[in-house]
Amino acid sequence: MKGYLGKEYYAIVIKDIKTLEDVFTFPILEIEKKNSDIAGDMNFEGGGWTRDGRYFWANIHDGANTLGFIRIDSQDWSVDFLRS
Repeated sequence: MKGYLGKEYYAIVIKDIKTLEDVFTFPILEIEKKNSDIAGDMNFEGGGWTRDGRYFWANIHDGANTLGFIRIDSQDWSVDFLRS
C-alpha cells in the first residue's frame, strides 16, 4: 500500500518479489469514482493472498465499520469491489 486516505496517490501496489518492481497498482480513487458514497481507509486484516495465489483481498472500512471488500485477480489484474 502507498499513501493514505485523502491523498490522490493512495493505492494498493503489488510488487514482484524478485525484482521489487511494481507489477500492478490500483488507486483507491477508482473505487471512489464508481462508489462515491464509500470513503474509507483500507487494510488487509483477514485478507491478503488466497492459498492458491490467484486473488488478493483487502477491505475498506470507516472506523469499525467494514464498507466493502476489494478482490484483485492476479491472472488478468481485474478488480472487483464487493459491498458489505
